[in-house]
Amino acid sequence: MLGGNGAGKSTLLKLASALLLPDKGRVVVAGIDSRDDPLVAKQRSAYLPETIRMDELLTVAEVLAFVADLRGVPHTGIDRLCELFFLTEHRHTLFGQLSFGSRRKLGLVAAFLAAAPVMVLDEPDTGLDVVAVNALEGQLAVHRGAGGTVLLSSHDMAFVARTCDQLVVLNGGQVQWQGPPTQLVSESGADDLHGAVTRLLSEPAATAEGVT
Repeated sequence: MLGGNGAGKSTLLKLASALLLPDKGRVVVAGIDSRDDPLVAKQRSAYLPETIRMDELLTVAEVLAFVADLRGVPHTGIDRLCELFFLTEHRHTLFGQLSFGSRRKLGLVAAFLAAAPVMVLDEPDTGLDVVAVNALEGQLAVHRGAGGTVLLSSHDMAFVARTCDQLVVLNGGQVQWQGPPTQLVSESGADDLHGAVTRLLSEPAATAEGVT
């Protein structure tokens, strides 16, 4: 999901994870209408917010143990994910002492630990070094290969081009374009996805029906 600042991306991501309920229309998360059963809809998704907030006196290990217990998943996956995202050495570090990048890694570990069929990620690559981005892309591929769905928003068009097979571009609170990244690049005549999205968002917002 792409778009300029204020286009509505974060709001739609919260709707897609059932953290918000729609004023009209329907949001179905892994077969569950969020209005009919918001708790189950939330359980079937894992949401990574753009800004991660947590009790600053909890350690990384305590945060992840809490997530595992809340989700009803075994703790056995914690070590593997921490190693994958280079958090092992910070297992006993307080959340309040983590760098911005380490907080982002902790959020990703928590999201993957939840083992939900739908992953909703707001700017998942923000604050990550190149090695961590590579680990993220690998885990997203594993999740999709196992039949899971990933809905994400990012300002990094190279990351989007490598990881996403469908785009929804928002402009003025409406869907301006939808389809595969390669199609958008071809239609725009740009050299890459960055140029294609820049050209698209420079156009006036299309008159279209709102997202339902």
